Amino acid sequence: MSPQRRWLALACLCLVVAPTAGTVSYALYLRSSAYRMSVARAVGDYLGLQVEIGAVSPRSLHSREFRSLTISLGAAGPEIFACRSAIWDEAPRTGVPGASLRLRDGWLLAGAQDWTSDHYDRLLAAGLGHEFAELPLREVRLEDFDVRFRHSLLEFRAEDAAGLILFDDAGLAHATLSCSRLNGVSVARPVHITAVFNPGVPLTFHEVRLTVPPLPLTALGTTELLGHAVTSGTFEGALAYCEGNDSRTVTLTGALCDARLDELTAQLPGGPYHGLVELDLDSAVFEETTLRSLEARGRLADLRLGELLPLLAATPDASRLQLDLQRIRWRDGRVVDLSATGRCDDLPLEGLSALLGAGRVTGTLSVGIHALRVTDGGLHYADIEITARPPSDQPGTIDRGTLAWLARRTLGLDLNNLLPETVEYAALGVRLIYDDGLLHVRGSHGPDHHTILTVRLAGAEVALINQQPEPLSIPDPWPLLYSQAQGITVEDLVNWWEKTREGHGPEPD
Repeated sequence: MSPQRRWLALACLCLVVAPTAGTVSYALYLRSSAYRMSVARAVGDYLGLQVEIGAVSPRSLHSREFRSLTISLGAAGPEIFACRSAIWDEAPRTGVPGASLRLRDGWLLAGAQDWTSDHYDRLLAAGLGHEFAELPLREVRLEDFDVRFRHSLLEFRAEDAAGLILFDDAGLAHATLSCSRLNGVSVARPVHITAVFNPGVPLTFHEVRLTVPPLPLTALGTTELLGHAVTSGTFEGALAYCEGNDSRTVTLTGALCDARLDELTAQLPGGPYHGLVELDLDSAVFEETTLRSLEARGRLADLRLGELLPLLAATPDASRLQLDLQRIRWRDGRVVDLSATGRCDDLPLEGLSALLGAGRVTGTLSVGIHALRVTDGGLHYADIEITARPPSDQPGTIDRGTLAWLARRTLGLDLNNLLPETVEYAALGVRLIYDDGLLHVRGSHGPDHHTILTVRLAGAEVALINQQPEPLSIPDPWPLLYSQAQGITVEDLVNWWEKTREGHGPEPD
């Protein structure tokens, strides 16, 4: 071979070997402890956290893999992140420049029971308090991850999760996540979690939203929101957490079934209230831990009447109220729209008549609510039927004081000296229809159902009190009923009725 050819061959060999050697050398550097430690130090300095990397491997000219990655809140702080594999890729996607990050087989902690506010401040400032557009980071993918989130109003742990975080040109981050287990409970269909936030300082969450299939209420992590643990009921729907300039809210929409009312109403004025709940929630909005508004329809069963009307709390607690809600709108402690039907049985007549100071009546009372409509905080229409039933083992009786009281308040007559000491009643019932200020008092039995009270005298049944042909003009009774929670007394109630009969009109203060 001529000298010229030998030099040409040597030059070609150099052109091949030099880049290859450089590539191999660079690859070896990427795998070295020096590079691994320098990257861990640089990322830790950027985030303000303690970062450790087990190994680094180049995957292409544009990407590399970091294995056994862990992140802690400082050298002595708790671990908040770990994953088996993190792949950083700077190759443009669909012609758009920017890096992507793919995280596999790990977990992310966004709060814990024993964390202080300083822990949360450091986590948020470190994890999301950066302008990721500067990197520029376009997307983060998660595979087989556990995400644990705890806030003052909400707590959940999403397991076996996969998702994507996209950073748009406007600086917004859009996160979507799905998981097969929530707070340790497996679900038949995936739980979906979405979030919209502004990275940077200050960090701003616009919304964090959970959409869940039917699952126990215990899996929603609402202990902080409701003030105690929930043990019963199921929920299907969505739970949204939002931050405003000076407030934080949680909004629930969906179907609530077989829940205990006392576990849901501990924070309400006068609560907790007992009963069972089935509701279709259009919206239930909590501001911090206070229920601000509710729009729903559904059924409330086994309500304790004495808790709703303190006036009746002294009577035996055997009666239960059932309410079917066609619609309820409640805002800031006030019913603004209500349409309902319902029923209450086994109200003790002796206790009620004693409360009213009207003598003594034996038996029980049944109340059927055929219609109830409240609008703008006032009663618009009501159709209520009240029926007395004698005791099961003896005739029902009414003493003279009660008969005189009924006659004086319904007929305006004084029959006290004309009545025996005790009278057996054959039928006692009234239908009350309230329609925008007019109260129609109708009978429940007898010819044409015009009789209110039929008694037995000398072996014969006598219609003693019949309905009046003209309605009574009375003020709206809803403020009076609502004020029961603020301590309206029996005397207030009797005085209000007497003023109504005399045409004075206004309810008690």
